Amino acid sequence: MVSTLNMQVLQCIDVGMDSLGGTSKHIVYWYLAQKRNLTRDGILDDPNAFIEALRTLFGQGAGILERTIIRQLRQTFNVTFGENLTEVLALVRRKDSSTAADTHLRTGSAKTSLED
Repeated sequence: MVSTLNMQVLQCIDVGMDSLGGTSKHIVYWYLAQKRNLTRDGILDDPNAFIEALRTLFGQGAGILERTIIRQLRQTFNVTFGENLTEVLALVRRKDSSTAADTHLRTGSAKTSLED
């Protein structure tokens, strides 16, 4: 099962890839699956393989796609740092895990040392 965070990240990737057009986006995903053994969901586990596949397909144009995806991730997750897709995804994950920890503490789900 894909987590909510992963679904949001994949939607950002889809929006960035939509700049190619629907058919081209599907061809890229087909190429990833058939030639690189990388599923759409697998992009999150190996963003470098995704970027390398884009470079193979689009050459220098891959940088434009990467920046488009990064822009979408920054807008969606309010992230301001990160130079490449790998860095931005790491920041999104870190931000999500710290937000989850904060929520966990605010709801009183965490046991404090005073309760022991």
